[in-house]
Amino acid sequence: MKGSLDTALKAQLKRMIVEESDKDVAPETIGDDDPLFGMESGVQLDSLDAIQLSMAIQLRYGIKITDSKEARRAFETVNRLADLVKPE
Repeated sequence: MKGSLDTALKAQLKRMIVEESDKDVAPETIGDDDPLFGMESGVQLDSLDAIQLSMAIQLRYGIKITDSKEARRAFETVNRLADLVKPE
């Protein structure tokens, strides 16, 4: 099953996003297609958050994100991140 269809995985990722970025946001308030970065984002992640998340993804799922373009795409939304973690 593709990651964006896996509700349990997306819930785990939302918790990870909140914990790693130390944001005062309830994980369940993050929409699957809500932007994670920028002013229109409820989470408003920044570049330091992206580094922390990249490290957490590598430790937990064994996926190394080294390219900045790849990271921007992966951390665009929870659905995109879930598809990176679990492509099929």
